[in-house]
Amino acid sequence: RSGARRYALAGPLAFGFIISLLLALRVSWGLAATAVDVPFSPRFSWTYSRGNAWPIIGALFVVYFGGAFVTAVAALFVHGLMRGFGASEAAAVVSWTVAILVSYAAVAITATAQAVIFRRLLAWREGASLPALSGS
Repeated sequence: RSGARRYALAGPLAFGFIISLLLALRVSWGLAATAVDVPFSPRFSWTYSRGNAWPIIGALFVVYFGGAFVTAVAALFVHGLMRGFGASEAAAVVSWTVAILVSYAAVAITATAQAVIFRRLLAWREGASLPALSGS
């Protein structure tokens, strides 16, 4: 019986996770504004991205998923290579180090994608202020 209860909660939890993921992806591009000292908030991200939500969600999902996939593949490849050389004890340390380095590259690509979305949606250039919000 307790197993059935656990499985009964899986659906609502998965639904909540998916909704949270979609909301976070839609507003996360606004983080690029803080890098250029422009005050920004999730509300502004939501408003400025109106009409472009699905392309933003899709692009950022591909970047995040791609980064996670490449990180996992790199870690597994290096781990297998190290074990093939007979360095079983060092394999975990080296593969985690490679995974961390690859994930740094993925974070850089993610930040670049957010900055490109920010600049394209707002036509922002250095020294310029943000366009006024039109009807929230």
